[in-house]
Parts: sequence; structure tokens; C-alpha cells
Amino acid sequence: MLFMVVAGFDLVFPMEKLFLFSPTELQMILCGDQSPQWTRDDIINYTEPKLGYTRERSVNVLIIIIIIIPTTIFMVLSS
Repeated sequence: MLFMVVAGFDLVFPMEKLFLFSPTELQMILCGDQSPQWTRDDIINYTEPKLGYTRERSVNVLIIIIIIIPTTIFMVLSS
């Protein structure tokens, strides 16, 4: 089964070209940033409330707080 995954990936991006990237670069390309550091302003700027919600409604503010607090705690604990 792993052979089929490698063969399929090789059709899209030839394996010999992967040696151009370091393991860290390859992980970033394939998986993206695994520890994004979002701010409250980032979430407000890159989301759009729908279905009658507005940026000022308490539910929307609560969702932003729920997203930000774990990120902030992780940043503090990992430094």
C-alpha cells in the first residue's frame, strides 16, 4: 500500500526532485505550519460572520476568545 502512495506522489512530484528540499522545508510544504500564532486581530480580519452574526455579537467574540486562549497558553508554555 505504501508503494502505491509513493508511486502516486511520484506522478505529481518526482521523488528525485525532493532532494532539493531539507526535511524541515519538505514538512512545511506538505503539512504547513503546525503551530500558527494567531492574534485576535488576525481572526477578526480573516473571518466573516454569516447567518445574522456580526463581529460585535457576544457569541462571535466568545468564539474568538476560545480560539486565542489555547494558542496563547501554548506559546507561553513552549517558551
